[in-house]
Amino acid sequence: MNQFYAITKSLNDTLQDKGFEVVTIGDNFKVDLERQTIFPYAHIIPETSLKQGNVTQFTFSIIGMDLVDFNKIEVTDFFGNDNVQDVLNDIHNRLSQVLEYYERGEGSELLIKAEGESTLTAFMHRFKNVLTGWELGITLTIPTNGSIC
Repeated sequence: MNQFYAITKSLNDTLQDKGFEVVTIGDNFKVDLERQTIFPYAHIIPETSLKQGNVTQFTFSIIGMDLVDFNKIEVTDFFGNDNVQDVLNDIHNRLSQVLEYYERGEGSELLIKAEGESTLTAFMHRFKNVLTGWELGITLTIPTNGSIC
């Protein structure tokens, strides 16, 4: 019963395939905030698991983020003097591609599939690095390779 290993490896591979330079896993406090990371950066937070017959569901929060750059020239238009909207657009696209990959059931030969509805929640200037991005709440199902007696 290695479903957790299989599903987190699949998430790591898929996130990297969609352009996240670094992928880590752990709780919120394990997010690398030291500007040593190559961005865009994704952090996987395991939340819950539900064993149901011959499948197991895992719920994750995936934080996708990038650094905000500021223009030294003061700009007063709608877009302001930073690239927050660019970062939000880019990270949303990357996480949407990850979600669509699992919604189509393309989660490798392991038959990993997204279940239910997923939510993308924006954040701006989070953490001490002025990171901006989206947090994806996703539930993935993987068949259990055991048997019920």
